[in-house]
This record gives sequence, C-alpha cells and structure tokens, in this order.
Amino acid sequence: MIFDRLENVSLYASLHAGFREAFDFLSQHAGDSLPVDRYEICDGVYAVVQRLPLLDLSQAKWEAHRNYIDIQYVKAGTEVIGFAQTDCLKELIHYSPERDIAFYSGNGSYAQVSPGEFMVLFPHDAHKPLLLPRDMEDGEVEKIVVKVRI
Repeated sequence: MIFDRLENVSLYASLHAGFREAFDFLSQHAGDSLPVDRYEICDGVYAVVQRLPLLDLSQAKWEAHRNYIDIQYVKAGTEVIGFAQTDCLKELIHYSPERDIAFYSGNGSYAQVSPGEFMVLFPHDAHKPLLLPRDMEDGEVEKIVVKVRI
C-alpha cells in the first residue's frame, strides 16, 4: 500500500508499466469536473469517476482484487480507507474472476484520505473504502479510482 499526495506521483511512476498513464490521467484531471463514468486510458488501465455517500464502519466490507491494482484518488470530500494484508483476514465471499473481487472479514488499519491524496492498493492489500471520518455524521466523496491490470 502506498499513501501520498498527487504532487509526488513521479516517485511511483516507474513501479509498474501502467502507472505512468494512470498518474498522468489523475494529474490532468485533478481539477476537472468529470462526469461519473468509466474512462479508458490505455490497454489495461481505466478510471472510474465516483460520487458516493460515505458509510458507517459497520456498513463497509473488506475487498481485494487479483487482476488489478487500485489507485484511489480523492478529489473532493474526505473519506477513511481501511487497509490490511489479505493473509491476515478471513475470506468471506470467495474470489469472483468475472468481477475481480473477493470479500473478507477481520481487522486492519485506517487512514483518512483528503482531497489531493491517493492510495495505491496492490492485490495483497485488502481495503475498506468510503468510510465516514469520526467527526462526521454523513457526507459523500468524489474520487477517481484508476484500475491498473497486473
């Protein structure tokens, strides 16, 4: 898992062949008001623009992917994202190759992600996104999730 600010993406662009295109897309559209939709960036890399309500901890689920790395970038609002190694969690809903997702239960750590910040979540990084910060009763987040095929 990587947690950083968009201004530091040059540190990570060489870690994977698709990261340069992914981070270029985020940098180019950080200030844009893109419609909620899926955007094809290049072969094996696409982005999903989301505007979603935040959830109470009890409503959210641990998830992990095997074929894609998630880059979750917050444009507006603030969310908390949980993260844990998949081998420290119990798989609840077995992996679906069609959806590239499995669901888990267990405990992990949490980070508050504010506008301009991103998390890179690899296949061994289960994550629990869209959580309300403790000081909020409700809210929503606008984010771009870039999916980079392994």
